[in-house]
Amino acid sequence: MGSDYIIREAELKDVPGLLRCAKNFFKYAKYEDYGLPLDDVSFVEMVCGYIEADHSKCLVTEKDEKVVGAVCGIVTPWTFNKKILFAYEAFYWMEPEHRGKVSIKMLSEYEDWVQRYGAVNVMIQPETNLTEKVGKLYEKRGYKPLEHFWVKICP
Repeated sequence: MGSDYIIREAELKDVPGLLRCAKNFFKYAKYEDYGLPLDDVSFVEMVCGYIEADHSKCLVTEKDEKVVGAVCGIVTPWTFNKKILFAYEAFYWMEPEHRGKVSIKMLSEYEDWVQRYGAVNVMIQPETNLTEKVGKLYEKRGYKPLEHFWVKICP
């Protein structure tokens, strides 16, 4: 990772950069094709909650004072056994031109927080177009595939 990248906890001042990353992610992932459009207001409210709550974490990667990536997640009791704390990744994106070691470093810092918070599992949901490419990377880091989402647009 080059010394010109900074990974740090997100602050409210980062929200415009986080929204820009979310918009770029949505262009790439084509969620709108599945009836799931991005709503700027909802995203801003959600990401502010992640920044301010103590059971969630939002990290940003910054280069030249510009947010170029982020990972946000929440630790919560697992749906099927409340004794188990589980970390759910809500948002993980790195602008394509900045991917590489810095993405891994940001993920490592998120995983460190998850463990310090007491979660025993971390769930990462790679976007479908990236699943095959990043699958081997996640497996090297100890992740195992568990489920796959199927989405239907209801009339």
